[in-house]
Amino acid sequence: MIGTIVAAALWALVASLLLSLVLGGLVAGMIALTRPAAATRQGLWSLALAAAGFAPVVILAVMLVRGSLAGAAGDMGPMPGGPAAHLTATGAPHQPSTSAREAAPAPNPAFVLRIPGPPDVAPLVARGVVLVWALGALIGVAGLGRSLVRVRGLKGRSSPLDGGLATELPWLTTTAGREIYLRLSYETETPIAVGFRRPVILLPTDMATADGLTSIEPLIMHEYAHLTHYDDWSNLAQRATERIFWFNPLVWILGRRIALEREVAADEAVVARTHDAKRYASTLWRMAQEMRMPEHVVVAPGAMLTRKQISMRIERLLDENPAGQRYVRAAAFAITILAATGVAGLAASAPPIVIAQADRQTDTMEEPAAAAPPAAHAVKVAPMIVQRKISNVVPGHGILVGADTSGPLTRDLIRHCIGCDFTRRDLRGLDLSNISLVGDDFTRANLNGVNFSHSALEGDDFTRADMSHADLHATKLTGVDFTDAILDGSDLSNATLTGVDLTAASLLHANMAGLHLFGSQLP
Repeated sequence: MIGTIVAAALWALVASLLLSLVLGGLVAGMIALTRPAAATRQGLWSLALAAAGFAPVVILAVMLVRGSLAGAAGDMGPMPGGPAAHLTATGAPHQPSTSAREAAPAPNPAFVLRIPGPPDVAPLVARGVVLVWALGALIGVAGLGRSLVRVRGLKGRSSPLDGGLATELPWLTTTAGREIYLRLSYETETPIAVGFRRPVILLPTDMATADGLTSIEPLIMHEYAHLTHYDDWSNLAQRATERIFWFNPLVWILGRRIALEREVAADEAVVARTHDAKRYASTLWRMAQEMRMPEHVVVAPGAMLTRKQISMRIERLLDENPAGQRYVRAAAFAITILAATGVAGLAASAPPIVIAQADRQTDTMEEPAAAAPPAAHAVKVAPMIVQRKISNVVPGHGILVGADTSGPLTRDLIRHCIGCDFTRRDLRGLDLSNISLVGDDFTRANLNGVNFSHSALEGDDFTRADMSHADLHATKLTGVDFTDAILDGSDLSNATLTGVDLTAASLLHANMAGLHLFGSQLP
């Protein structure tokens, strides 16, 4: 099961990456065309970040939900998209059950859209992928937690302003909005906004007491803008996204762009209040030249300053071309709709993941001749979910469920084995005619010249098997997977195929006279 889920997650990740690249290109084009304000640019890039980070989660969740609905539907027939679009917990196609074999015309191949499914991922590899992701996410989230603890410590060790300083900036107490306090700290050399429940702006003690608050008023306005825009919370959400989806380089690229636009938006708020861009640019340049950059407190907006970033911000401040607002809202609305539509479209086209439950039961199936009455527990058979009331061993009849098949293979062993693993085994030339096979796995097996004539095969997996010159005359196949199988020169005359997946199967020189297709289609 874990292999299928990891494969589906990789499918969702690649699909969402393509969507995010498209959205990123549209956002960049719209910004170049309309030149919106920094706050708008930040919002648009945040939309692209959300698509890059959370679209795979949404798509994977939809795949699981659709798979659950498909499994619950049971005998209601195939879901839209055809048999090839369904995945069981083993990664194989989920086909209609035996009660859904009503005659139906095969779909016209000219009108069938096949979405490439997830790749095969071995369980060991899948567990390794999950372990590496979890370890990376754990390290990142732990670092984020340490930053939160450090921010709380900075708050706790800070001190309030004295009476004289507290009255120098009256606009702090008269401006409506979020309640923000100024405090002094010996642990920072530049003003820093520390937000969340009780937001404060920490001021360097030496800087604040030497020349008064008016000398650094533009810097205080900048941090004040961060907190009034709730950048502390949006920055925390961005940092958490980067650490959970640490493996996605697009998330980090967009994160850096958002961080820059967040700073520029606060700069624009300062200029909107002071109406003196050059003076504020001079203040930023002096800070870059004379002050030590603050340590990396990643949960504090603006705390990860670099001289290169400050230089870019100064260039934006001195840009003589004002920010435009023409068509910004319409373009932003269009991009939002496109992002939602893209995620919904990918989720709808993704193959469902059907996970079998141990207690699920479907309609009964014709058992081998002279089989004893069924016992009282269900068995999951891969690749198709074929739940049947059978016992592991039926006395006197030798019916085996998931038996050890590592030894020599004989007709008696195979015909009495249900849900057994014959992966990569050599069965060339065996006579398996007039028997019933249920849920066995023949992936990559060598079945050259095997005689399956007049047999009944249900839910068996022949993915990438070599079945050249196999005899399938008058065979009944239901929910069988022949993906990438080699059926060159095989005899399929008078065979009945119900819900069979023949994706990329090779049928060169195969005899298909009198072949009956129900819910199946030839490649």
